[in-house]
Amino acid sequence: MGIRITDTTMTATRSGHTATRGANGRWSVTGHPGRAFTRNQAVTALTLAEALATNPPPGDRMWWHINDWRAELDLPPLPGDSSPATHPARDATSSAKTPAASRHTPQPATSTR
Repeated sequence: MGIRITDTTMTATRSGHTATRGANGRWSVTGHPGRAFTRNQAVTALTLAEALATNPPPGDRMWWHINDWRAELDLPPLPGDSSPATHPARDATSSAKTPAASRHTPQPATSTR
């Protein structure tokens, strides 16, 4: 999984999707006809294409990233794959980190003079 990037083209190595920079500096990406992207959005679109090309199974953590990238591109989430409500493990992981983080209280620096 990777993306080859030059000044004028980008190619997703696994999915075969491409992005091409137009004369106006905007990027067109295969799979998104009629849309013009910034350079960063084009990279995100190709990253999304590469992730989808791996064909992750339902419930796989990759779906969290896939739907986050879709949101960055103003695309709706794909059904049933990334909502925290449908991923108790994700909720447990995030809430498990919260108490540990809240227990850490920074201490003032002490001088050794």
